[in-house]
Amino acid sequence: MLISIESFNKAFNFARQADCRDFATIQSMCRMLGCKPFAVMEYINTYPQLVHCEERFENRPKGGKKSLGLCVCGAYTSAEQNPWEPEWLKWAKKHYRKTVWVSEWSNYGVIEGHYLAEDTRPKNLREDEIYIDNRKNEFIWRNTHEKLEACKALGATKETNFFIGGLGDCSENNIPYAITSEGIKILEENGWNVIGKWF
Repeated sequence: MLISIESFNKAFNFARQADCRDFATIQSMCRMLGCKPFAVMEYINTYPQLVHCEERFENRPKGGKKSLGLCVCGAYTSAEQNPWEPEWLKWAKKHYRKTVWVSEWSNYGVIEGHYLAEDTRPKNLREDEIYIDNRKNEFIWRNTHEKLEACKALGATKETNFFIGGLGDCSENNIPYAITSEGIKILEENGWNVIGKWF
């Protein structure tokens, strides 16, 4: 009999809690579900979009690592909740289409202002390449160039210069999307959600 989605997810959370780990071994899942490894593997292969698995290791007492075999690192009720599935990326792009993240400009602990930092494609990725874990693909769903330009068009951001350093060792940095509390109010009045606001 195939394990239910609800039972599998509960067992995953309980197994992590019991073992004080951020993942669950197949053996731990079996103990929680009261079943044989066959049933757990059958579930994993029946619902690949609802489970994320990886080989995990533990340190040996005398050095080196021992494989724990295939482990469950994530269990979900839908593919949209699973960051390793393309459905999650589609969900994130839609869910965060009018959300931006604010960053602080810190000059050695002194906050000189705030800005929207554009998330750009990492240099180690080819133009046609993305990370398998879609949470890392922030250049696709987070502070994208298109969203920041939309904020600029609303008059919520402005180009400015922030400084870092002190007397005799100071550099000026051009910031294309600086934002103030007034700019945040403009965004919120236009239906945007702002994460990291400071007031």
